[in-house]
Amino acid sequence: KYVCDSSGKDMLYYLKDNGDPEDILYTLWRYDLEEGKEEQVIKEDVHWYNIDGEYLYYTSFTMETWLDYTSFKRSWLDGRKPETLDKDHFLVNGYVGDGAAYLFSIDSQLLMVWDPESCTVDQCLGEYSETVFNACSVYDSGWIYYSPGGSGQIHKIRTDGTGEQVIYSGENVLQLNCTGGRIWFLTGVYQEETGTYRIDHAFTMSTDGENLTAAGE
Repeated sequence: KYVCDSSGKDMLYYLKDNGDPEDILYTLWRYDLEEGKEEQVIKEDVHWYNIDGEYLYYTSFTMETWLDYTSFKRSWLDGRKPETLDKDHFLVNGYVGDGAAYLFSIDSQLLMVWDPESCTVDQCLGEYSETVFNACSVYDSGWIYYSPGGSGQIHKIRTDGTGEQVIYSGENVLQLNCTGGRIWFLTGVYQEETGTYRIDHAFTMSTDGENLTAAGE
């Protein structure tokens, strides 16, 4: 993830393998594009991270304790002054934007929202929370875009649970992302006999579902 920090430095943040093939944890690093220097930002292993404004958000746990608790944390962009925001709701990953964090809880199997003003965690999206938990999804500018497994559809919904609508119907969606005001997604199927995914097509469309085109055309 690219960030221009408060000092004007251009930085790339990224995850690296922590060297243990048995776990799902990583080390978090950043690279100074001007000086060509790499440094580890967070000293503990992390599972997920995201950046919003001047803060770095991440989740951490150990493979021995992750079924007992996970920690949702925040630090400055250079990793200083880390603070634990929640360790009661088994939050593992999600998205951060517009001053709030939307994270998936493996305990309740729902999408939860962390409110920075009250420092509380509550369920969000109402009746759609469990559906989004079990879907591939992405957040952008107050909207969550998601594709329930096997549905061949992409939906959009506001983070307050309103405005739910289908914006794509067609091939089975494997992965999606949103950048530059457009949604990019891959379609295909999971092949049980080989344990791999077959990628059929890559598409892009506007966030209202219009102007659908095959990527590269």
